[in-house]
Amino acid sequence: MVVELGGGNDGLSMVVPIADPAYRALRPTLAVADAIALDATVGLHPKLVKLADRYRAGQVAIVEGVGYPDPNLSHFASLGYWWSGKPGESGGAGWLGRYLDGAVGFEDPLAAIGIGPVPSPALLGDRSSPPPSPTPRLSRPPRPGSTPRDLMAAWGRFAPASPDPVTLFGQVQEAIGLSVRAGPSSTPTSPLRRHREPDRRALPRQTGRLGSAVTDSLQLAAQLVVAKHAPRVIYVSGLGDYDTHQGQAQRHPALMSDLDAGLDTFFHTLDARTQLTARW
Repeated sequence: MVVELGGGNDGLSMVVPIADPAYRALRPTLAVADAIALDATVGLHPKLVKLADRYRAGQVAIVEGVGYPDPNLSHFASLGYWWSGKPGESGGAGWLGRYLDGAVGFEDPLAAIGIGPVPSPALLGDRSSPPPSPTPRLSRPPRPGSTPRDLMAAWGRFAPASPDPVTLFGQVQEAIGLSVRAGPSSTPTSPLRRHREPDRRALPRQTGRLGSAVTDSLQLAAQLVVAKHAPRVIYVSGLGDYDTHQGQAQRHPALMSDLDAGLDTFFHTLDARTQLTARW
């Protein structure tokens, strides 16, 4: 599963270099003062309490220093490079799309699931692109103000260049039904989860804020992970505006709090489903 914090996220306020004097010298007003120390050199934002507990339990890891040579300071160019997986190149097949090209081609329209307002360009492939329907992209409704042109720009490239009309129609028809029934407001009998569903009364309460896009998206991602026919790739995006050039002191802690709750819900959902499955 990939969770994209679009904007992008201020990594130095999330994973804080607590032992580096340059950090506080260069951030006299924005330096995180009460980070949760993970060791003598690195800490997590104080709102990431549950994630810190997961780290100490050995359930998550931190990989620092990830980047590309001669970074472009444009958010748009940099996102394009990250999606393509090729520094200096954007607009073609994405890094996950190329993986799906080699793994499944166009045979499995549910090999990748995107949870978010629009499909991520990282999923765009040359031979694995799904039909231009809500299929393997379980997308939430478009953002307010989205125009038909916006939607076509986001979805258009995911249509195969020369599809067979009969085959494509069948895939689109199935895809729309699957997407609708597998959405967050669906009943627990989605075709994507053709296994015995656990008693919801036995599941722990959601730890995230009810109605939070982060919590809802990551809970759905967890349900897909433990499904009988789990997709190869789950890509979660559109969780919030992490472009905090203005008002970061107020906005970033709120983003971290929502992310912490959502990730904890993700792990709780996995844990609960695994435990219940083991009892059957």
